[in-house]
Amino acid sequence: MFLLFVPEKTLTVESVACKLHWEGLVRSFLKKFSQKMKTIKITTQQEFDSLPLSFDEFTEINIFSVNNINISKNISNSQVTARENSQVTARGNSQVTARGNSQVTARENSQVTAWENSQVTACGNSQVTAWENSQVTAWGNVCVHTYSNNSILLFGLSVAFLLSSSSKAIKKSKKSTIIKGIIKDGKVKNWIELEGLEIKNKSVILFKKVSKDFLTQENTPNETKWEIGKTKTIDELISLLKETEQKNINQMPQ
Repeated sequence: MFLLFVPEKTLTVESVACKLHWEGLVRSFLKKFSQKMKTIKITTQQEFDSLPLSFDEFTEINIFSVNNINISKNISNSQVTARENSQVTARGNSQVTARGNSQVTARENSQVTAWENSQVTACGNSQVTAWENSQVTAWGNVCVHTYSNNSILLFGLSVAFLLSSSSKAIKKSKKSTIIKGIIKDGKVKNWIELEGLEIKNKSVILFKKVSKDFLTQENTPNETKWEIGKTKTIDELISLLKETEQKNINQMPQ
């Protein structure tokens, strides 16, 4: 079910600024931490290989190993995170998050999200999203979406999308590609065009997916009811997201 979302304040390109993009990032974060997570610590290849293919409750699999661990299976209802000085190789359709000073090699169709000072070497058809000070070297047909402050090195037919004003990429191959300005800081016009939204009188209409009870994120601290005939402004939503983000951070296991 989709609910028409018409805010109390007019959604102009100028007034919304970067709020919609920020909201999307926060929602992605809250989705992972909206419920108490089960965590597992992995230090050897044998421990990882013995994990099931699925968990009943959302589980974060934390890898702490200076010896390389191969991640070749995608475990349902979980997130694999390489921490501290860990070394990980992601293969197949696996998904890995890199944090701290961890080093990840992404191969085949794997997906890696890099944070902090992590380093990623990507090849094959793998995809990488880079944040903060993470470093990425891309080979083959790799696609990199970067918000990182460090330069992305592009080899082969790799492509980099520069998604912040501080993002940089260096072409090491004539056939690699750099795409700039998908989302510019402080403006959402490019984001609106990217999503295929129609602008009328400097305004846009958005649609919100809800349950049969007009709820989103039911039975979580972020549950919101979208009642017909009532309005919710962007400022109200952003304020709610900030509050719930802080609550979930405080509840995260240390």
